[in-house]
Amino acid sequence: MVNNTKGSDFINIYTVKSGDNVYSLADRFNVSPYSIIIGNGLKPPYSLVVGQSLVISYEYDKTHFIATLGYAYPYAEPDILSDAMNYITYLSPFTYGFTENGDIINLYDYPVTSVAFEKGRKCLMHLSTLTSDGTFNSGLASSILNNRSVWEYMKNNIINIIRQKGFSGLDIDFEFLPAKDAVLYAEFVDYMRQALNFLGYIVIVALVPKSSDTQSGDFYQGHNYELLAQSSNYCFLMTYEWGYTYGPPQAISPITGVTNVLNYALTKMSPDKILLGISNYAYDWQLPFVQGQSRAKLIGNEEAVSLADKYGSEIIFDQVSKSPYFKYSLNGTDHIVWFEDARSIFERFKLVDENRLQGIGIWNLMRPFTQMYNLINAMFNIKTYLPVN
Repeated sequence: MVNNTKGSDFINIYTVKSGDNVYSLADRFNVSPYSIIIGNGLKPPYSLVVGQSLVISYEYDKTHFIATLGYAYPYAEPDILSDAMNYITYLSPFTYGFTENGDIINLYDYPVTSVAFEKGRKCLMHLSTLTSDGTFNSGLASSILNNRSVWEYMKNNIINIIRQKGFSGLDIDFEFLPAKDAVLYAEFVDYMRQALNFLGYIVIVALVPKSSDTQSGDFYQGHNYELLAQSSNYCFLMTYEWGYTYGPPQAISPITGVTNVLNYALTKMSPDKILLGISNYAYDWQLPFVQGQSRAKLIGNEEAVSLADKYGSEIIFDQVSKSPYFKYSLNGTDHIVWFEDARSIFERFKLVDENRLQGIGIWNLMRPFTQMYNLINAMFNIKTYLPVN
């Protein structure tokens, strides 16, 4: 059992042992097999994996209202996205681009925004410098930031799209900015916020996972937490990607890294500004890892458990990172998979609750993750909107 620190509140998360099955666990904990199956997104024949986490029951005093932000590409599967919308305040379709003269590169996001609107949810316009090859164009960002003459034109284009598509605000995500552009970036965000707030729209800015003022590298130095917090309505901490596609195998969102970033952020802004990043995906690495050559495969968290079941792998919960992983072998090649489960998500949700953060941001909603949504529902009340503060 995993206990929360708030008196008698607890989330009963059980780790599967050899010989367990859905029906024996239902009998042991005096719950219905159906509740275990539905509550954990189990698929027929409902086989369990040693080391797998199962949410058995909840006893939690929900006093904390949070906002939930989720991201999705326009090609998200409608059924998966529709299920996620039951737990989401804002959907942010990924992503709108722009040109050096301030024109906006349109995104055909109707397939996902229509799902959100049908569920009564709100959407945000996501603006970034991401290119078609999957990298962030720091040169394009710098060109815009250093040319104030196009800011008004760009602002008007953004407002037109927000109005046309029924969005509730703007989500800004410029990454890999050099240190020389940090102040300009905050001023750009502030310029957009003032204009959009006047019209009743919110502005959220995404922050890379920094843990100190002196963190070196273009990935970090262009984001001044204090200035960006002052310039925006809310901040989304991208607390994930320690384990990433081209990096060595490790936890995607290790609790130590997440906590360090959050603690740093809390020295620069109030907790009601912060949306904590939550990762909803897994990586499968071939071993041995070779720097510059290896590339991890992106899969879903529920898919990861199915993979462990397929190859008879035991799931190990790493107590340092508070994250699960397992190993398997395919055609003579060893693999290691790091993913998220109820235990790892619960550790991160405790940070949200204990620090009374504004909410969470989920990257992303493309894959099912029943346990995460059930934990949201068990621990929090979900806001229907965020005010212009």
